[in-house]
Amino acid sequence: MKNPLRALSLIALAALPLILTVPPIASAQVGTAAAALNGIVRDPSGAVVPGATVTLRNTSNGFEQVTRSNDTGNYSLVNISPGTYIATVTMKGFATSQAAAFPLAVNQTATINFTLHIGSANTTVTIAANAVQIETSTAELGTVISSTEVNALPLNGRNFTELLLLSPGVSPVNVTENAGFGGIGNPVGTVVLPSVNGQNNRSNMYLLDGINNYGSIRDTYAVQPTLDDIEEFKVQSHNDEAQFGQVLGGIVNVVTKSGTNTFHGDAWEFLRNDAMDAANYFNPIKTPLKQNQFGLGVGGPVLLPHYNGHDKTFFYASYEGYRNNTASSNFYRTPTTAQLAGDFSNLTSQGIQLYNPFSSVPQPASETPNATGFDLQPFMCDASGNPLPANGSGIQATGTPCNKIPATMLDTTMVNYAKTFFPAPQTIANQPQFNGLDTTPNITRQDQVSVRIDENCREVHRV
Repeated sequence: MKNPLRALSLIALAALPLILTVPPIASAQVGTAAAALNGIVRDPSGAVVPGATVTLRNTSNGFEQVTRSNDTGNYSLVNISPGTYIATVTMKGFATSQAAAFPLAVNQTATINFTLHIGSANTTVTIAANAVQIETSTAELGTVISSTEVNALPLNGRNFTELLLLSPGVSPVNVTENAGFGGIGNPVGTVVLPSVNGQNNRSNMYLLDGINNYGSIRDTYAVQPTLDDIEEFKVQSHNDEAQFGQVLGGIVNVVTKSGTNTFHGDAWEFLRNDAMDAANYFNPIKTPLKQNQFGLGVGGPVLLPHYNGHDKTFFYASYEGYRNNTASSNFYRTPTTAQLAGDFSNLTSQGIQLYNPFSSVPQPASETPNATGFDLQPFMCDASGNPLPANGSGIQATGTPCNKIPATMLDTTMVNYAKTFFPAPQTIANQPQFNGLDTTPNITRQDQVSVRIDENCREVHRV
């Protein structure tokens, strides 16, 4: 690319219509994954302080949001991306008041009340961080699962839905439907379709970075996020906020990682094979298994010639591959040499009788009054046990019923086909009813790439 700055400008121009549609005051258009912060600014006497400047700064990428307290001393900041923040309040004639670094989780509404002290603006008074733990602005209930749990807990196949069970009121029991995953797509790992607070497990909503991630056919998620992409997520219930609806159960609100002012990344490899697996008690033949799940993720500021994205433009990209090579262990029956020659006498001991399809005769009236149906005669053998020949219509002479097909009634083409393509019979230990075992491997290969770009346009606009 000869002119990266020009390319970046074109991208910005392409995004301009979207940026212009974002209102400066977004109190009525709050992102479903965003956090919020509010509170009151007072002076030492307890009187409210209108017009104070409240600045919220993200410690990892430098994004800032600025607002002012209103006539009643109240301030509110919405559409805050989950992360760690420092809040600062300044007002002429007062010392600067600052809240120590504190986290804001997905869809959290926190409250910090500031008390300004008389003094110079160059003096900073720091308040305790635990003041932000109060959340009284909504009646919504929910549990945040942070990146610590996401990265530390063992998951079979690294599917995030298993982590939903960490939330209170969530049960893995499928109370009505959807006992399986629905048969569409190829989900990786163990999938949990939870019942939240006793509701139908088809009554959950899935959101990814505030975007609808609901798979309507399966009533589950549409896109499975890479586990290492997840910053945190929240299982919400008892929602009373306007931006949520549609379901009676829970809302699974997932937020992915964003780039920061420093480059960071990780790589992973998870291996499973049959070396450490125990054999099935009822099937002592161990099924070969080779499963690999690997990938990498990296994020940071966008750095291009003549452009430095610190505090402004960030990226996070990841790739994950999944390879599963599992041999089948399916028992079957295949024709024996005798059966290919028409001799099925081994079925007689099992009470099975083969019938000549060309020997259709009317049912005798003595068998069924007013009979209108037809009977088939069994294949016939002579006194020596040899199959009786059939005439041109396939009808045999009367003899002793047996399970031997005359050679003249066998299609030599199909017999040759069976000899060529059907596997030879084999002896299966402890499985006398079968004479074959299919170990053809089932091979699954999946690759997933995700890219996230964050652009801080102005104090109130982000893309």
